[in-house]
Amino acid sequence: MTNEEEPKEQLRRSLPIFEYLISVSEIEYEFSILKSDISISYAIIARRYSERFDKQRVKIGPATTQQKEMYRGIAISKNIGTTMQFNTLL
Repeated sequence: MTNEEEPKEQLRRSLPIFEYLISVSEIEYEFSILKSDISISYAIIARRYSERFDKQRVKIGPATTQQKEMYRGIAISKNIGTTMQFNTLL
C-alpha cells in the first residue's frame, strides 16, 4: 500500500467501526437509530499534496483546494489547505 492510499484505506475501514458504535448505543440506551437518517461522508484534510519541497510559492485557488475522488466504493472529498469552512465537510 502506498503512502497516498493509507488515509483512504483508513477511511474505508472506519465504516464497520461506526456501525458497531451505533449498535452498542442502541443496546445501551434502548432505542433504535434509523440508518437512513444518517449521512456518511469521507474527507481527507491535508496541508499539501506531497512530501516534495516546492521551491516556488504556489497560490492554490478554490477550484484546487477541494477535490472529489472515488476509492474502492466510497466517495472521498480531499481538502488541501490550512483553513476551511465547516460547511465544506458536510
